[in-house]
Amino acid sequence: MRAISLGLRLALLGLVCITLALGVAFVGLSSLFNSHVERRAEAELTVHFDQLLGG
Repeated sequence: MRAISLGLRLALLGLVCITLALGVAFVGLSSLFNSHVERRAEAELTVHFDQLLGG
């Protein structure tokens, strides 16, 4: 059995770590963006509702 070289193992480990970091960043940023859009929509609907009540 041939052993995998140290450089190849380090490259594979780096690739796995980068992939995991990108996945975590994607989930976190998606969550932040989603909550931001929901807050903006709610604020806009509140403004429209207040205008309707005032009219």
